[in-house]
Amino acid sequence: DYSIRLYHKNENKSFPWDAVSLRNSLDKHIKLIGASFRTKEEVSEAIMDEMDYVTVPPNVLELCFNNEQAQSDYDKLYT
Repeated sequence: DYSIRLYHKNENKSFPWDAVSLRNSLDKHIKLIGASFRTKEEVSEAIMDEMDYVTVPPNVLELCFNNEQAQSDYDKLYT
């Protein structure tokens, strides 16, 4: 029921598309999981690759939501 895409342990770069194609042709109930991320760009890529779930370490998750402009605007308003 699950297919896991390990981003740094899988050398086949077409695997995300192959997995999505296989899921769509066989069983819509298969869930695709992206794992082993090291950058926010990889998380974004997994989302764009139609992964159903992603496992993200806390430090990478923080990078995904870090926005310097928003933080600067917040600091001006509330400090």
